[in-house]
Amino acid sequence: MISVAVIRTIGKAVCGALFAIFLGLALTTMGMINLTSHDTIKPLASGLVSNQLESAATSQQLSQVLDDAKQQCQGRNTISAPVQGINLTVKCSDIISATPQDVPNIVADSIVEQTINKTYSCEPVSCLMTLQGSDRAFYIFSSAFNDFLKMIVNVLWVATALSGAGYWFAMQGLPSRLKGFGITLIVVGIPYFITNFLLASMIPLMLPPQLSSIQPIISQMIGQMSNNFLYALIAGVALLVGGITLGLLTKRKKK
Repeated sequence: MISVAVIRTIGKAVCGALFAIFLGLALTTMGMINLTSHDTIKPLASGLVSNQLESAATSQQLSQVLDDAKQQCQGRNTISAPVQGINLTVKCSDIISATPQDVPNIVADSIVEQTINKTYSCEPVSCLMTLQGSDRAFYIFSSAFNDFLKMIVNVLWVATALSGAGYWFAMQGLPSRLKGFGITLIVVGIPYFITNFLLASMIPLMLPPQLSSIQPIISQMIGQMSNNFLYALIAGVALLVGGITLGLLTKRKKK
């Protein structure tokens, strides 16, 4: 018959590993949720698209586009035009009060807004598997994918809590529990150093010159995830120190 000590040891190993895995996945998913949120992605993407439009058009061309748009807006609330494969819809209230310098920002905001809020007929996993190239990238930064991530992270947090509870009961004594969770959180937080190395050293070297404009988005994504792992690392160190300190105090009292 298997002894209670063996069962505890197996339970501690299994639950500890599951807790670390689920927590790491939850923190990564939280970083992706923050990155793909409307408030984060719109200003970043709008700025990049606006800069590209500004570099591709002269001031005379922008003035001509604005004049044409104002003529089309007479008696209308919105106007539509195909831009970069998107049937772009722009509010005439934005057009009427605009200057030629505002055109790239107006167009960029509209492109990004419609890309983020695009409706997809496929299921999330199916979209990731079947969409190709830029379509897949647009889906990853869409509100539809953001909603999918929010659903996934709720499941991951439940799994983290359940495995954490099993890990807690598999250990004996508060000092051991604090040290156990502390070590596990430190392991989970190790990617903080890896992501910072990637952010500082590898990403600028890996991106070709023609894709250098997307570096802010990649840096933002890695930075979000890096912060989450840093919090886990700090909490792990605090719990480990607390567990060691409490263990020493307990030993002294026994003496």
